[in-house]
Amino acid sequence: MKRKIVFLLLVALAMFADSTFAQSKPNAKVDQTGNYVQVKQPVDTTGVNTGKTYTTSSGLVYPVKVSNNGKLFIIRISKNGKTYKQYLKV
Repeated sequence: MKRKIVFLLLVALAMFADSTFAQSKPNAKVDQTGNYVQVKQPVDTTGVNTGKTYTTSSGLVYPVKVSNNGKLFIIRISKNGKTYKQYLKV
């Protein structure tokens, strides 16, 4: 009887450990040569324009948008061409 309980506890512990340490799986697709390539998720640029602008210290001007949860953000493009949201602290 004790062996069954110990076995069941070990099985339960193994299932819990497997789900706890699971990593998120990146999105991938197969290219023409059969290799796997990461699929980039597009940045959700939807938001309501506020009509206001944000000017950086270098003089760049960006339109300010409001997200669905009420946060202010601008859309920036990095030197590598990656688009991302930059949230503003007011």
